[in-house]
Amino acid sequence: MNKYLVTGAGGFTGSYLVDALMKKGYQVRALVRKEEQASSLRAKGAEAIVGDIKSEDNLKRATEGIYGVFHIAALFRQAGLPDSEYIAVNRDAVDTLFKVSVENGVKRIVHCSTGGVHSGVKNPPITEETPYYPGDLYQDSKLQGELIAQDWFKSGKVKGAIIRPAMVYGPGDERIGKLFRMISKERFFYIGDGKAEVHWIDVRDLAQSFILAMDNEALAGDIFVIAGDRVFTLKEFCSLVACLLNVRPPWIHIPVVPMKALGLLCEILCKPFGIEPPIYRRRVDFFTKRRWFDTSKAKKILGFTPSQTILGELRDILESYIEANLIDAPKLKKKYGKATIIRDLDGNIIEWHEDAQRLYEISPEMAKGRITHSLFNTIFPNPLEEINQRVLKTKKWVGELVHTNPKEEKFFVKSTWELIGDNRIKEFNQAS
Repeated sequence: MNKYLVTGAGGFTGSYLVDALMKKGYQVRALVRKEEQASSLRAKGAEAIVGDIKSEDNLKRATEGIYGVFHIAALFRQAGLPDSEYIAVNRDAVDTLFKVSVENGVKRIVHCSTGGVHSGVKNPPITEETPYYPGDLYQDSKLQGELIAQDWFKSGKVKGAIIRPAMVYGPGDERIGKLFRMISKERFFYIGDGKAEVHWIDVRDLAQSFILAMDNEALAGDIFVIAGDRVFTLKEFCSLVACLLNVRPPWIHIPVVPMKALGLLCEILCKPFGIEPPIYRRRVDFFTKRRWFDTSKAKKILGFTPSQTILGELRDILESYIEANLIDAPKLKKKYGKATIIRDLDGNIIEWHEDAQRLYEISPEMAKGRITHSLFNTIFPNPLEEINQRVLKTKKWVGELVHTNPKEEKFFVKSTWELIGDNRIKEFNQAS
């Protein structure tokens, strides 16, 4: 009961899942496409098999002696591939994997689908019960694979769950790296008004959701939507990234209709040559389709909660890009220390402790009148009024804030707000 197979272990999500499983002491067998991926995983202590997910023989070998399977492997969007290849990987291979898993006595399977099976939904938030509405071949083939997984679970021959992730991102993610680079160089522009919602899931939290689903022995085909702590409009999200990078937020807007026409033309011209189009309709969809997910079922049944706010996630992602020289930006300031402040609900400071002076590098006199948030251009994970209301209701709030000190250096603090009395908030901040 301690040995698990991870398909697609050489990919972004799969590699994080392998790391998470090994940290928990599980034995991991990884199915990958390339020998260099296998070598990297073996160096971590995992067992690795090189094979094609479409091969029944490969899957038979991979599932022998395995208690549970995490099926992460999928064919994402790639130029120059025939439609049949998406069907073979994202649909037919799912059926084969379940078949050989049952034959080899595998007890549990967690199947990774995609939130994209609801891509065209007009009125989010999206739940597990929202009607299917795939928007392209990739999403349709993933839906077909999910429906096959559902049939196998309904047969009672194997137990497990289906996970539908929101848009996945995390440290080292190359797919969204272009978005961050364009923002850092002030070259990013919006197609449309930028008001469509975007909802991300940190790959590390996604990996934990897979493990929670595997460990819950009662699950027999349950479906879970997995997404992060908060949904943003695209404009809010890009402005937040720009603020963290100390650059001007994107401001250019281009009409949707001509860009969709241009995307279609590029696809028609590039497809015969197997060339990735410089712009295509799906990229336009990123700016216009509403992605907003309700994760209450996962919270209730799996006990799933994101490990940090979007500010912490973005900090880790940006630092990974800066370290890899993918973004030319100053490193985010590392500060250490703790600070305690007591203020009223209007923001006036009542007590300013010495530790606050050391952390924020300003005197109590400079801080009088208003809380440090106005002095430090604080970025909040939620609107300030919303945070205050939560404190009034639950007596406590914990989250991450970003400050900019007088030297124009940004630093992060984990902040705990507690209501003491009727009109006083004790704020404890720890730099991270």
